[in-house]
Amino acid sequence: MAWPQLDAFLARCKHVGGLHCLVHVQRLSYSMQHKLVDRIKGGWLGSSFRLVMLAMAEDDSQVHALREIPPQAAHALSPEGVEDIVRKLAPNLMLVTSEEAGCGKTETIRQRAFAQQKVPVNIPVSGPLDVADLVHRLLDVEWRPFHCLHLDVGPTLQPEMLSDTLTQLSLWGVVQATQGDASICVLPCSGTFVELANLSTRLLLDLPFCRLVSPKSVRFDMRAFQVSDCPRSPAQVVCCTLDALDRNTLNTRAVKIGATPLPEARCQDLLQVYLVRRMGTMSYSLMLALLRVLAAQLVSFSHSVYFDCKTLKELNLKDSLRAHLVEQALEACASFLARSVAASKVRQRSQHGPAAVHCAEVRDVPKEVVELFASQQTPLSPFLRGGAMPRSGLPDYSKMSTAELEERLGRMVLPLGSQLGKPAEGSSYVVSPDNFVKMVWIALRVESKVPVVIMGETGCGKTSLIRHLARLLSVDFKCLNIHAGTSSQEIVQFVQSCASQSTDEKSVWAFLDEVNTCEHMGLITEIVCHHRVLGEVLPDSLTLLAACNPYRKKPKLSGHEAAAQQALTLSDSSRRRSHSELVYSVQELPEALYDYLYDFGFLGKPEEESYVRSMVEHKFQQRLPATSKLGLACLTELIVASQRFTAENQPACLLSLRDVKRCVELVDWFKDIITYPKGGEQVEREGVEDHLKYRTEVKRWDRARGEQASTSLAGADSEMWLRAVLNGLAVSYHCRLPTRKLRNFYRQLIAKILASHRVQLPRRENWEDEAVVNYLLKNEMYRYLEHMRLPDMTAVNEALLENVFVMMVCILNRIPVFVVGKPGNSKSLALRIINANLRGPDSEDELWRRHPRLYVISYQGSEVSTSEGITKVFEKAKRYRESRAKDALILVHFDEIGLAEARPWVLFKVLKGAGQMAFACKEADLMFLRSCSKPGEGLTDKFDLDDLAKAYYSYYQDQPVQDFHGLRDFYFFVKVLAKKWPRDPGNRQYTIFRAAFRNFCGLPDHVRPQSHYGKGSSPCLFVQKQYRLLGLERWMSEKSVGVLSLVEENLNDKHCARHLLLVCSGGTEAAIGLVQTAAARSGRRIQIMVGSTFAEDRSDHYAFSLLKRITLSMEQGDVLVMRGLDVVHGSLYDMLNMSYTTMGGKHLCRIALGDADMLTEVHESFRCVVLQETSQLEKLDAAFLNRFEKHCVGIEAGMSDEVQQKAVQFVRNLAN
Repeated sequence: MAWPQLDAFLARCKHVGGLHCLVHVQRLSYSMQHKLVDRIKGGWLGSSFRLVMLAMAEDDSQVHALREIPPQAAHALSPEGVEDIVRKLAPNLMLVTSEEAGCGKTETIRQRAFAQQKVPVNIPVSGPLDVADLVHRLLDVEWRPFHCLHLDVGPTLQPEMLSDTLTQLSLWGVVQATQGDASICVLPCSGTFVELANLSTRLLLDLPFCRLVSPKSVRFDMRAFQVSDCPRSPAQVVCCTLDALDRNTLNTRAVKIGATPLPEARCQDLLQVYLVRRMGTMSYSLMLALLRVLAAQLVSFSHSVYFDCKTLKELNLKDSLRAHLVEQALEACASFLARSVAASKVRQRSQHGPAAVHCAEVRDVPKEVVELFASQQTPLSPFLRGGAMPRSGLPDYSKMSTAELEERLGRMVLPLGSQLGKPAEGSSYVVSPDNFVKMVWIALRVESKVPVVIMGETGCGKTSLIRHLARLLSVDFKCLNIHAGTSSQEIVQFVQSCASQSTDEKSVWAFLDEVNTCEHMGLITEIVCHHRVLGEVLPDSLTLLAACNPYRKKPKLSGHEAAAQQALTLSDSSRRRSHSELVYSVQELPEALYDYLYDFGFLGKPEEESYVRSMVEHKFQQRLPATSKLGLACLTELIVASQRFTAENQPACLLSLRDVKRCVELVDWFKDIITYPKGGEQVEREGVEDHLKYRTEVKRWDRARGEQASTSLAGADSEMWLRAVLNGLAVSYHCRLPTRKLRNFYRQLIAKILASHRVQLPRRENWEDEAVVNYLLKNEMYRYLEHMRLPDMTAVNEALLENVFVMMVCILNRIPVFVVGKPGNSKSLALRIINANLRGPDSEDELWRRHPRLYVISYQGSEVSTSEGITKVFEKAKRYRESRAKDALILVHFDEIGLAEARPWVLFKVLKGAGQMAFACKEADLMFLRSCSKPGEGLTDKFDLDDLAKAYYSYYQDQPVQDFHGLRDFYFFVKVLAKKWPRDPGNRQYTIFRAAFRNFCGLPDHVRPQSHYGKGSSPCLFVQKQYRLLGLERWMSEKSVGVLSLVEENLNDKHCARHLLLVCSGGTEAAIGLVQTAAARSGRRIQIMVGSTFAEDRSDHYAFSLLKRITLSMEQGDVLVMRGLDVVHGSLYDMLNMSYTTMGGKHLCRIALGDADMLTEVHESFRCVVLQETSQLEKLDAAFLNRFEKHCVGIEAGMSDEVQQKAVQFVRNLAN
């Protein structure tokens, strides 16, 4: 509430008589509470006003200012007393609930309203609650005297606001928006019905509003089920057949469907016996869905001449065949619908208990024979699930091709005379028996007007299956990719647009993808289950389908999975985001959706292998010579083994059939571009001597292989094929494994499979097959890196090599990629190298002139990132591509994506929809994942640096705070030594000692291990533990260096100094004074910026104003001291990383906020100093920490060791 509203209320108290009540005064801000008290105690209201203020506060801190008015304790009413008062205030108020969804809450409200000669006006209330929007929706209704209000309440994350709103509308018929235009609505109707949606938790039932009135709970009762008296209604069609089955006349006489309706009581008895008992769990909505599906099949069955009683008698078939087929149809439909509903409900509810957090394996479809009745040339369309084939010789669907399965699909689900639609040009979709079954069931549901909600793991083929089915059925397909930032207006506009395009002659399929990633689940339920949007009924020609991911908590990880999870953690902030305990970042599904749920389940091993074989053969069978067909079997086995190895050692959500498709496409791409290096080719660039030596040996091995017996992959073409396969596996599987141990096991697996197919690898004494595969992979990576110009002082380590290779391949193939790794793993450097070399016709190397020019559009992730900002940058990329050559490579670079995940909304999901605007592309599964493994000991084999590398690696593994010091600290440690290495050996120990203090300090005392050193001494922990490997004397491990001298040395160092992070204990004043002293000694100007702590200042506007001041200091070369500017830290990562571009002798740096960025000049003397309290240190991301030279600053920082010792002795003397 704003002060003008409160001021107007006080004016009414002053001038209007009666009792006034101000509720929830504890929610007023501290300043508004003071203003309120001043108005009351100051006499402004006079002496005749009567005002009651109600505060529901748990402690005095919420109403501290109001304590100036003597409080009085309230005596609580009994529940009966409260209900009596509510009944007097709102005699026509009714609250309706149910134990299960689909039990008739809405129908109960309709009947109760009709009994009162009222018509209910449905107003959905759910999701992110906007009272102003609710007020406007109520004002837009053309109210009539016979109307009453029906509030359909769904899930929300604002239960308190929802309870207040329901109370206002139900008891007083008034609701006012507290923000915006402060509009108000006074209901012109007297009756109010409140319907609570069914959730797996008691969120809605525990609302304070629900304690005001006793709810009417409805439940499923077969006797209350209303059966239409229309002979051709689904219920009558099914009951007519069941009546014949029950009377044992089905095998002897034809069923007369549509002749005479059965009595309602008889229908209820039949449905109870044949359906309810089979289903177990039943609801009205589930009953209607089952009747519609069965009715469509039974009508076709009754019209089939093949199963006419006379035909069966002439063919001498069993008399019981007709009854057996109907029983099978009942069993198949009932078990198919019931299992998905019951299993999924139990699984979601179990996630709220302490025990069951694992997802039980879901079987796909029943193993028994499922018999479907089609209306076309084949009246009965049976297909098998499981391995057994009946003796009657029914077709074996597992041996059919994609074209044959599609043709049978059309005969089953298309009307007579309709033609099967053609897939999109270039479509590589493979139809297998598994997805054939799924398409048939989905088509039958659509034909029966039953809502379709598909649940399945990521990448199991939900969207592609629906899209392909729509093309085959020649219907207009529209898709909305929903994500956490999708607004309710976008959903409503999409559905209304699809409704306007659908006609009786032209049906439209509206597909809502990833529905449970947004907060508008109440709106989604209304659209899908009730076929209406915001109370408006949608046309029958519009078919609505939805897809979602399971709501499941992360299971307890095994050793390999825990290592993978740790390696894939994007940032420390990612652990603080919402839904971080879930496998998928999704909302709970309202249980009303479960009655229409179709669970895709998990893909079994036989089905997965069938998919892989089909994809490989579809891609390569017509393009390889007959002699290489064995190569297809080898590739199939390699991909299947890679899928299973990855599934066993990484989280299941990171793997899907998309990886298979990517691998197959990459093998094909590598096969087309791979060429042997020209004979005698020499590369003179430094840093690749070992690579050249290895390549020479490879050539010698190749010549030796030509003299040996032929293998299954003999010949130059097959040699190319092998290299293409290894490269495809490297990008798709090998480079995403997070640990060296897993990679070693994977290479052993690949070598074993190649050997089983008689693929002979190069041999060398004492080399294992795994080592040969490893070096073959590295050799391919070096082939591409040879053609790139690298920045000066760049060491080609394993991380950089793989990053460049994977990024280059994904960019050229337009494959989205996540590059995940610890700070200092050369992620940004790799992209800079690629951007500098892929210049199209202007490239220095001939190889890159053959490829389009690369344009990079950057988006800086930060804690103020929004879904709208991400969408805009993709729109910008699309416009950029349209204005450039069509074959130009437009790259959207999302930097520090982990910072964006700290937002209250999950932003990853928007990447799926936004990415499809610019290129054909689900989080880490939709986008390829390149996982950088932790650094190993093999950082360098230079003798001078060997001990330094071992010292760092040992310290890195055992440091008290994980990733507090990382590779960047080591890189700058070596850089300082390289720049300042003295010629006199006697000075080298001191140089190493000072460089270690410059780059490996900053650990607060409370996290350092206990040592025998005095309190006043703060030695460098790196020197303490590794002084022997560093070549230092023992006394150096006990010596400390004053922080002032280190800061001063940093400010004077223009070549190898980083920006500073001062970890402050006891306040930041001592650190500011220390920097001021150091700057004064260096003759430098200092600027100090202190950020705001108000929540309203965490906005783009405030961040832009801060960045303007920061860029000015960068240009002027100031010493900039920043405190509390967390809101802009993400925008300064390039500057903090000292990632500068040199143009015209000037250093330029990219400063970005969202999709906006600019190049700013950086003075060579500029230095940034960030002050951070020790208590806030654990909240900082490792990526942020690793960019700084770190030091601890306390109140003793400005004192010499002698002064500190005297002060300590003085305190001890006083204590004694």
